[in-house]
This record gives sequence, C-alpha cells and structure tokens, in this order.
Amino acid sequence: MERPRGYRKLLDEEYQHYNDLAGGTGIPRVHAFEHESSYNVMILELLGPSLEDLRVYCGGRFSLKTGLMLADQLICRLKYVHSKYIVHGDVKPSNILMGSGKRGNLVYLTDFGSAHKIDDSDTSNDLPFEGTTVFGRLNDNSNPSQYWLDCPCPLYFAR
Repeated sequence: MERPRGYRKLLDEEYQHYNDLAGGTGIPRVHAFEHESSYNVMILELLGPSLEDLRVYCGGRFSLKTGLMLADQLICRLKYVHSKYIVHGDVKPSNILMGSGKRGNLVYLTDFGSAHKIDDSDTSNDLPFEGTTVFGRLNDNSNPSQYWLDCPCPLYFAR
C-alpha cells in the first residue's frame, strides 16, 4: 500500500514491472492493483519465508548444497529479469522469498520498487544507485551509478 506523494507513484511503476515480468518462473502473480481513496494498493500471491528468515532458522548458515541450489535459481531469475531489460536494483535476502504449498521449493524475486527499465542499446553508466548499499557491488561505494549489466548479487549466504 502506498500513499502517492508528488508526481512519482512508485507502486504504479512497480506494478508495471510485475506486468512486464508476468508469467516468468519465480515472479509473484499480481492479484489486484487498485487506487482506493488516496492510496494505491497492490496484492501479490502469498509466498513463504524470505531467505533471511530461513538463514536465521537454519542457525545462521546454509549448507553448501542449499547455497548452490539457491544460487542456481537466483541466476535463472535474474537472467529472466534482465532478458526483459529490467535491472532489479535491490537484490537482498529479504526480497528473495520461497514459494508456499506445492511451490515451496521455488525461489521468488520480489520488490521491484527500485527496478529500472533500460533500453537494450543503453550501455552508459547513468542509473542512480537505489536499494541497499550493504548488498550492492563493491564499486557502488566509490561510484554511485550502476552499469545496467551490474548484478548486485550478494554472497551473503556463504559466510
């Protein structure tokens, strides 16, 4: 839910990213997007715990097998997102969720609020950094612009 301020409606933009990615494996379905009173409301499918929740539940560490299985799915998710010319902009454990029920073993990528649609011919370094700096690429601390091919994939779970 969002109460829009100014000209930029972030939830509208996020909803458009979900529409662009609709049907992709590991992309949550949007059940509804409405403008109610002075609020924007988006309802996504119910998912399971985040990777951060699971890491805590597992005692702060994943096994090598689990880490590799997660990495395999995450690479597929990001490859799909990038194939639609979208840069997520905020990949972090709390934005990576497991499915629920029969899809409990499926990794989902969520929170496209910081995502950017890019032109496939754009190779410039002009996207402003948004998201969580802790999980950004190392160069983000010295250069606030992200190159569109950069993938801020954390090696967070290897510790």
